[in-house]
Amino acid sequence: MTMTTTRDCFLFQVFLNLESSSIVLSFLARFFPVKLSLTRMRELAAAAASLLLCCVVDAISTYEKSDAMNSAESPCATPSCDTPGFPGTSEKRLQTIVRKVMLLDEQMDLQDSWVNIRRKLLQAGGLRHDLRETSHAFNDWNHCDLTPMKRSTFDFENEGRVRGMNPRNQLGQVIRKCSLTKEDDPDFDDDGGSWSTCLMNCNLEPPRDVAHVQFQSKIAFKLVWLPPTFDKFALVGDDGAVLKIGTNLDKHVPHISERQMNFEAVHGRDSRFTKHLRHLFS
Repeated sequence: MTMTTTRDCFLFQVFLNLESSSIVLSFLARFFPVKLSLTRMRELAAAAASLLLCCVVDAISTYEKSDAMNSAESPCATPSCDTPGFPGTSEKRLQTIVRKVMLLDEQMDLQDSWVNIRRKLLQAGGLRHDLRETSHAFNDWNHCDLTPMKRSTFDFENEGRVRGMNPRNQLGQVIRKCSLTKEDDPDFDDDGGSWSTCLMNCNLEPPRDVAHVQFQSKIAFKLVWLPPTFDKFALVGDDGAVLKIGTNLDKHVPHISERQMNFEAVHGRDSRFTKHLRHLFS
């Protein structure tokens, strides 16, 4: 059965169900300010059904366009991609970052003041912690994705693909300036770079955030603040696997509203990034 046939059958059924619905008729009879005949109530119910029908048609059309766009923008169209679907990933750098994160002790390293925790996260992620350009990293709700991208992607722009982002979002210059190299740390002997990219739209599947769309890259880890107190946080990998759990001993930094917004932006019915964290906040 084609998509169009399935959709038409579905819409026709919605229309019939609503038009004959006793719930709609009862609502009209109870709450409409004047007494109406049954015929008039059926007319109003049919009108309501027609209005909803238009909304459903519009929603499905939007979904089909979005789905077609996602398919057209699939960043890996050739079998030569290093990482299927995300050829912009610097795999060597990603593995280095994950290894460094796994070496962080949850008690000794990740239960501390925020300034100390944040410095360790940036260093593990291959970013300089003492520059103005990285001062926002992990300090707000949004810049909490550590993305390891290939040098060839540094100058990739958003081109309006990530909803809510600057249409261009030029980051090449700061990635070059702020990424650690083998001169800074021998472990970073790759030719890639790091950046704390924006996580907005990561709760979709597949994720439609800056890392996955603009840079066509997986993330090494994402920082997710955990309810109900938002003192604890999780570091999760690109597949949502939990890498580490930490505890921020500073009550006011980052601001509680930033931590709450972070969780709200990451969590969702389809989000891969909180599916393994539910036992910690449910």
